[in-house]
Amino acid sequence: MRIPSDETDLLAWHTSFMAGENPERHEGEPQCGWYKTRMVKSGPWVPVLIWCWQSIDENGQLDAPEEMRLVVDDRTDTRDPADIWLWLTPISKEEYDGLVADRERQRQARPATSAVDLSAAPTPPKG
Repeated sequence: MRIPSDETDLLAWHTSFMAGENPERHEGEPQCGWYKTRMVKSGPWVPVLIWCWQSIDENGQLDAPEEMRLVVDDRTDTRDPADIWLWLTPISKEEYDGLVADRERQRQARPATSAVDLSAAPTPPKG
């Protein structure tokens, strides 16, 4: 079979983007990394992880093709990552971890599919 892809290679696009290099983004070609998106217009930011699943045998070789997988709002998502790839905003691992922690705290208060209407209860600036 084949040798599994190296983590550094899998994260190359994301690392390049975070370094400010503005790599090309192609439809249908999702890249591993940490992202955020909104589930609905004006909704809260939701953490998204694209990762590469690898089935590795006892010899360290792939015994099945690698697959791109998706975790949205800290839950496994069965959609193809290519379906939402163009709507994701790359973020650092630290920001991703912060969003996951925030979503855990907010999950009971407001689901990610509910929009935020600031005109309904405007908040005046502090100062």
